[in-house]
Amino acid sequence: MSRAAAGSPASPVQRAWSARVIRVAGCSGPRTRSSTGSRSASRSRAATGFPASPLQEALLPLFDDNSDAAVEAATEVLNGFTAAYERHWAEGMAAKLGIAAPDRDLAEDVLKLMRLQKVDFTRFFRALSAGTARTLFTEPEPFDAWAARREVLLPADHTAAAAAMDQVNPAYIPRNHRVEEALAAATEGEMGPFHRLVDIVARPFGERPGLEDYAGPAPLGPAPYVTYCGT
Repeated sequence: MSRAAAGSPASPVQRAWSARVIRVAGCSGPRTRSSTGSRSASRSRAATGFPASPLQEALLPLFDDNSDAAVEAATEVLNGFTAAYERHWAEGMAAKLGIAAPDRDLAEDVLKLMRLQKVDFTRFFRALSAGTARTLFTEPEPFDAWAARREVLLPADHTAAAAAMDQVNPAYIPRNHRVEEALAAATEGEMGPFHRLVDIVARPFGERPGLEDYAGPAPLGPAPYVTYCGT
C-alpha cells in the first residue's frame, strides 16, 4: 500500500483522531492567543498537544500505512506528551524557585498569588533570589505564608541557591513595549534601539548598570497590550 500524500483528503479515521486531539486539548480548533489571555489556559493547551489538524493529518501516514495503526501509534505518542511536559515544567519551576526537588503545589500557589496581586513574572523571580520579593506584593501576608513553605525546601547553602536561580531567571526579556520602540525607530531608519535591545536580551542573566529601565514592565496604560501568535 502506498503512503497517502500529505496533501490528500483526510480519511474518516484521520479526522476522528484529529477530533479526539482537539477534545483532549479542550478547544474547538487552532486559535491565536492574545498577550492578555490566560497563562494557565495556554499551558494547558501546550500540555495536551496544541491542536493543528492539517499537520496531524499530514503526519499520520508517517506512522504507518494502515490508518488504524497510524492512529493508534500517534495516540500513544500524544498520551505520553502530557506527562513529559508536566515533568519538565515542574523541574523548571523548581530551578526558578531555588528548591532541590519539584513541588507542584508550591509553584502553582505562587503563580496564583502573583496573578491575583498583579506581580510581574520576570521581576518576581529575580527579586526572590535577591530576598526582596515581598516588596512586590501590595498585600504581603499571603506571600509571607508561601515563603515560609519554600524556606523549608531550600538547600542549606542559600547563597549558592540564589546564584543558581539567577542563571535560569533572566533580568531582561524582550518586553512588548521595548520591541515596539525598536520597531518604530527601525521603520524610520534608526537602528540604534534595535541593536541595543538585541544586545541586552542576548545576555539576559547578568544585571548591568544603566539598564534598569529594561528590567521593568511597561508603564501602566489605558488598555492592555494585545499581540497574537502570528506576529
